[in-house]
Amino acid sequence: MIKLRDDRCRTLRKISVPVAALFIMMTGCDDGRIYDEDNGSGERSGLTVRFSADLTGTSEHASGYTVALAGFTADGEYAEISKNLTDGAQDVTLAGVPAEVERVEVCLLNSIRKRIVTFAAVDVAPGEEIISFDAGSLEVSDFDAIQEGIFTPSCERCHGAGGHAAAGLSLLLGQSREALVGVESAVMPGKMRVSPGNPEESTLWLAVGSGESDDWAFSHRELLTPDRRDLILSWISR
Repeated sequence: MIKLRDDRCRTLRKISVPVAALFIMMTGCDDGRIYDEDNGSGERSGLTVRFSADLTGTSEHASGYTVALAGFTADGEYAEISKNLTDGAQDVTLAGVPAEVERVEVCLLNSIRKRIVTFAAVDVAPGEEIISFDAGSLEVSDFDAIQEGIFTPSCERCHGAGGHAAAGLSLLLGQSREALVGVESAVMPGKMRVSPGNPEESTLWLAVGSGESDDWAFSHRELLTPDRRDLILSWISR
């Protein structure tokens, strides 16, 4: 009986190593994540967007910013799917758009695919499988992004709307660049409103990026989100 037990123990020891190894190989392949089975195509089943436009200014952005065709959920700030765009006529197909996407945009994304500014957009109706998105002609340079995403919605009411321009500065579309770049500041003598390549000597940056405006009629320090302040800093620095 003792000999039989010893034989069985030796047999178990012989099979325990390969069985254990097989178990480790089988379980070690599972890292806890779920992947789409796309058969190597790189696309998932879902909405297809057929996009056309004529773009100008995509190459004028600083490193870390990209003009893209991107899909977002209803409340999302980060692109669920995106495709970079270039200057000129666009004829782009964005396939495999996830079902949770409810809005497709031409927008400026930062390095982590967070939306900074939207240039054009189309809503996705429930159940749609193919949509056509013609955005026409769009100017999408860094300054165009600042005008579209900052000056027009946040600054015009004091700087140009209704014929009133605080500090003599109009930030209306078509007037803002000429009123800013290389023009002496009315509120900070000796500095320019925008001194290209020199944000610390630019009143625009000091107003939104520091406490310099705290003693003015209106403090601009909390006017913009950090992402949009960074966009102004990037434009002036470039």
